[in-house]
Amino acid sequence: MNGIKLLGFLALCLLAAPAFGADSSPVSITQAKRESLAGAIGHYARSRALILEAVREFDAGLKLANPQVLIDVTEWRNDLLDRAEDLEKVLDPQPRTSETGVTFQGDPRLLSEAFK
Repeated sequence: MNGIKLLGFLALCLLAAPAFGADSSPVSITQAKRESLAGAIGHYARSRALILEAVREFDAGLKLANPQVLIDVTEWRNDLLDRAEDLEKVLDPQPRTSETGVTFQGDPRLLSEAFK
């Protein structure tokens, strides 16, 4: 039940986010002053951590009951992981080059025990 509450809370936060703490004229991340950029990065890092925690909670719920009849579990989970990867690119925009092109190093916490 706690996982469902957490997911509901996160969804509410995402819907209400524009109303809370949003500056009326934010600047581009490339033009942000050092203090503003540090604060923004802190928020982005926390957002990413909360998304990963939501995936872990969701996986814990999957062990008890599968909501596949209501939502596409794989699509929902992958969508959250994609958003976490997007934030990872914002937090560490340095690409790593390889023979196959430019890739971003992944975070091993994105893999869940439920899908190993």
